[in-house]
Amino acid sequence: MSYWKVVWDAYHAEATRLKIFLGVWDSTSLWERFYTIALVVVFLLSLVLFFILQGWLLVPVLLAEVALIVKFTSLNEKMVYEEFGDQEAKQPLKSQNYQDTRYLMFKKKLKKSFIGEPTIRGCFELLDSQIDIVATESSATKKIVTFSLGLLAGLVGSVWSRMEYAELALVAAAIISFMLLIVVVASAFPSKLEKLKELRYFMLLYCHEASITNRARRTAFSRRFAPR
Repeated sequence: MSYWKVVWDAYHAEATRLKIFLGVWDSTSLWERFYTIALVVVFLLSLVLFFILQGWLLVPVLLAEVALIVKFTSLNEKMVYEEFGDQEAKQPLKSQNYQDTRYLMFKKKLKKSFIGEPTIRGCFELLDSQIDIVATESSATKKIVTFSLGLLAGLVGSVWSRMEYAELALVAAAIISFMLLIVVVASAFPSKLEKLKELRYFMLLYCHEASITNRARRTAFSRRFAPR
């Protein structure tokens, strides 16, 4: 197995949101699992009833959605502490999209496979070539999406102007709720280019940490055996 494949799998197979979810689920108690499932049921049931009955049923949808995000974030922090220890002062990464947790899983896999800094640096050329190819492909997709969003905005504007104030308030609340849901879901499915760039960032950070560790070891060794 090539070293590049090990690095690739460490990110695309190990440092994933699904792995985080499974790790969080395995580390939770029965009560926490029951509470999480109950929130999911309340959210889905309220969402379905909102389309049928409308009215103020959007309120439990929003509350359950926010509670789910807060609860999962709390469970993730608990899992990271149990698995990797206190990382608060060690991580320059963002907690958004669980980037900090996924980097720890990425690093754990590389260390387990005995992948060192020189090996990682030798993989940058391959990764940069893939980033250039995917960036060219995504530019055409962006143009199509931008055009489609412009048409959609015009359609929504024409419908919006014909509504009553009460309907406008209800629709606005629904749009906010669904946009929040879309953002959460979309963050779980980043584009190929975003993944490759994040992989490059993880590799750079891994090399930086390895360089600091090796420098500290050399300094400690030279002090230990320095002539007195």
